Amino acid sequence: MECKRVHSQQKLGDRIRQAATQIQRRCDDSSNPRASGIVAADVSKLLNPTSDHLFDAPTRDALSMEAERTVESFRALNIRTLQTVRERCVLGVYVYARLPGAVREPVGLWMARKAIFIILHHPSTKSGKLAFRFYNKIKPAMS
Repeated sequence: MECKRVHSQQKLGDRIRQAATQIQRRCDDSSNPRASGIVAADVSKLLNPTSDHLFDAPTRDALSMEAERTVESFRALNIRTLQTVRERCVLGVYVYARLPGAVREPVGLWMARKAIFIILHHPSTKSGKLAFRFYNKIKPAMS
């Protein structure tokens, strides 16, 4: 897994490509012909650049739903960039965000954590099946 923190919209594609290139290099150097990897991008700073914006929510569940909508919006707006990786050994792109919120019930400051995983291979291929296995393992932690 190659992890990148993305701080600006302009750098999103560059960071994804850098991570994919690092994975490709590692796979090329590996003695295992089935070596593969995943690009991970933390977009917390991109979605909340100054880190001082707090989502306002009546409950923790509402904060979680708002964070989910924000990450899903990000995915929809950036899907082309997130899917540009074409290296055979890159299975997918894992996108993660931490979004702070002020919750009224129970009163407090909370951190919502949301993630999505974009599989880059057709489900019937070996790489696609491996990506789905990874997704199924991390799926409980993503919600």
